[in-house]
Amino acid sequence: MSDGQTKFTKEKIVFYLGGIIAFLVSFIGYFKTMAPTVSFWDCGEFIACSEILGVPHPPGTPLFVLIGKFFMLLGIFKTPALNTNFISVLAAATTVVLAYLLIVKVIGLIIKPQDFLSRLGINIGALTGSLLMAFSSTFWFNSVETEVYSLAMFLFLAILLLSIKWAEQRQAGGNDMLMVIIAYLTFLSIGIHLTTFMIMPALILFFAIADREKAKDWRFWLTWGILVSFALPLHFIVYFIIPPTADYPMVTWLMMVVIFGGVCIWGLLKGSAQSKAGWGLSLAVLAAALIGFSPHLYIPIRAAQSPRINENNPSNLRRFEDYMARKQYGQESMFTRMLKRRAMFKHQFGDYPHMGFWGYFREQYTSDDWGILRYIPFLFGLYGLYIPLRKSFRNGFLLASIFLIGTLGLILYLNFSDGTRGEQLEVRDRDYFFTPGFMMFAIIIGMGFAAFLPKFLTWLKSKLATMPALAIWGAVALVILLMPIDTMSYHWRTHDRTGDYMPPDYAYNILNSCEKDGILFTNGDNDTFPLWYLQEVEKVRRDVRVVNLSLLNTDWYIYQLKHQMNVPIELDDEQINWVPYDKQGQITIYRPIKQFYDPIRKMNRYLVPFQDPKTGNVVRVQDQMIEHIVMANKWQYPIYFATSVPGSNRWTLSDYTIRKGMALQIVSEKSTDNMDPITTENFLYNLYRYRGISDLNIYKDENNVGLTTTYPERFMELAKYYADHGDTSKAKTVYWDCIAKFPYYYQSYIDLKAIYGAQGKPDSARITYDIGVRNLTKATKAWPEIVLYHQFLGIVHYANENKDEAIKCYKTAIELDPSNNISFRFLLQLYTMNNQQDKGSQLIDWWLSHHPDDREALQMKNMYRRMPTRG
Repeated sequence: MSDGQTKFTKEKIVFYLGGIIAFLVSFIGYFKTMAPTVSFWDCGEFIACSEILGVPHPPGTPLFVLIGKFFMLLGIFKTPALNTNFISVLAAATTVVLAYLLIVKVIGLIIKPQDFLSRLGINIGALTGSLLMAFSSTFWFNSVETEVYSLAMFLFLAILLLSIKWAEQRQAGGNDMLMVIIAYLTFLSIGIHLTTFMIMPALILFFAIADREKAKDWRFWLTWGILVSFALPLHFIVYFIIPPTADYPMVTWLMMVVIFGGVCIWGLLKGSAQSKAGWGLSLAVLAAALIGFSPHLYIPIRAAQSPRINENNPSNLRRFEDYMARKQYGQESMFTRMLKRRAMFKHQFGDYPHMGFWGYFREQYTSDDWGILRYIPFLFGLYGLYIPLRKSFRNGFLLASIFLIGTLGLILYLNFSDGTRGEQLEVRDRDYFFTPGFMMFAIIIGMGFAAFLPKFLTWLKSKLATMPALAIWGAVALVILLMPIDTMSYHWRTHDRTGDYMPPDYAYNILNSCEKDGILFTNGDNDTFPLWYLQEVEKVRRDVRVVNLSLLNTDWYIYQLKHQMNVPIELDDEQINWVPYDKQGQITIYRPIKQFYDPIRKMNRYLVPFQDPKTGNVVRVQDQMIEHIVMANKWQYPIYFATSVPGSNRWTLSDYTIRKGMALQIVSEKSTDNMDPITTENFLYNLYRYRGISDLNIYKDENNVGLTTTYPERFMELAKYYADHGDTSKAKTVYWDCIAKFPYYYQSYIDLKAIYGAQGKPDSARITYDIGVRNLTKATKAWPEIVLYHQFLGIVHYANENKDEAIKCYKTAIELDPSNNISFRFLLQLYTMNNQQDKGSQLIDWWLSHHPDDREALQMKNMYRRMPTRG
């Protein structure tokens, strides 16, 4: 074998070995931490829709649903949930390999390494960057559950790699076949998630920079302009061009594609030989985009067959248009919403709960243990941006623009609310929207390492000439690779879903709180989607009709409840289905065709929100439908509210309910006890599942910890019932059983201590307090980032009049979550009671600097000005 062949073999071995390591390490990490069943939020809906080929929430994920069904039929694992969770594991691990290949490709084109050790340095840098991406917080979180982002990011990087390969081939005189494939994959990816489409503007400019001839060709700009317009507010673009179809932007878009496609065919037939290539490319790109978009035909076709999950019922043109435009979430376009800021810039860009970009960005790649050294990857990221921009502008431009669009662009465009400007704070962490940006920066960090290492090692080798080159490389590689190893170690506990059975157990317990053929009102995603999963996938309690109150504000859902779920509804279809009847600017006003008779208000009116003349309150459609379903039912079926439905969403029926475990059954008369103790005790002790609830080794985020409190709260209600009815012994037994099952909840210790105090047993009261402090301190040490544990411990200290310790707990809580209203008000109360008005005044000033519209805090500030300053 010649030296050249040997060199080639060594390079290839190292190159492929890097890719294999990237795949195996990430795959094993994801597989070990994969969720064993359904998770909260959208996962339950996606799994259920894959099982029954349903239609999920707008704007739809038809390709993901079909892939989910394929993996279920493939049956690699015993349960459908594991099969769909595995999609994310496999897609994410493959995406890590694509990240490795992208770094090698971009830096290789810049450095053009001539020796084996230089290539080795690029491969080590690429491996480092790809593994940093693999175990970065947001990317990993989405890689172990049934979510769309891993598969979307796989297509995202595949498009990026193909684009760079296309530019390389064009420079060498190749053809444009890859551009056609890129158009296909870009529109195919919309069937997974719209996130991938954000790459389009940067891609078009990249194509124009890489091929100057295309930049001069109007057909190129028109072709890609038409395709990009898919994601733009077409109502504004085409309103004056084709007014009859202005209410149907997708039809308009398809018309534009078809018309220009016809022009391309004419150009191919009638144009000169020189121009035919341009016409042919435009036609091929348009055709590829349409074929890529074709999985969306699944949505109206399947919706017309009325599957059990059929969100928005997009079975006709108008509903399909509204579905794709996400009108279920409001008619205001994202573009116009962006122009009115819904939060302070410092909250959107800084570190702020549920939304602050910097808070998410800072935690992606390194741990706090590194101190100031945690910013080393960020420095290499800046270097990784600089090198491509300076040495290969077109590639550098593509990478930098995608990173900026996926970070700065999304911050401005998504315009998340911080709760300070009249809109609710984002209900959950929104870091997943920045997945493309976080992913790109990890890749850019890898490029920084890959560009730096060959130069650094050449210098180091000259300084350590007596040492073998491979020894130097091995030592440096070990040091560099410690970074992704640390990232993996840092994030493992919070990303390991092993043993997390809370979502299906939560759903199981709610469903089994209902009698046969019950009707169950639920509130939001987390008390609905897991129930859908259990009913459609595991076939548990399919007799229970789940009625989601958020969806109950829509006509299509009411229609489905009536015709598909046999929920008692006596309205005619024309009294349900909305049609457009007025327009205010760009906002279309809808209402049903016919009025209905409202027996409570004794008047005819439309099923739309209205203001009650007696109370002045707005009566939502969901409130009217709760009234209607209860009356139309005529006590034929038992009707319940899930325990997660707040009193404000139970309309006027809270006093007409009886507690039965995790459900409140609606009854015909007001109840003084509001509790069925026999049924509740049977549920709590014999029926409900609590797998892993009190295991501190199983990670529970703030949302999950909050949901776990529903179980001890039911024990508290049962114990209080027995205490109020004179059975103190039974009450104490229930309290101690609650502590045994749920030791990290505060109220059981406080109530039990109060009983012992009333009985004149101070020693038992002190023991109860000590046990509570010990258990809750254990929880705060195990998971110091969970605000609720610090609040719980602070309340227990406060109940024992240990105000100093309570203040410490609440100071920690508000440092962890500066937007937490409960922490602010309780800490202020503690300062006041502890005669520390100066600290209370400082706290109010700090709070108002972040929440200037908090009127209650402004009143407190005025009150504090009149109080003497002490302590």
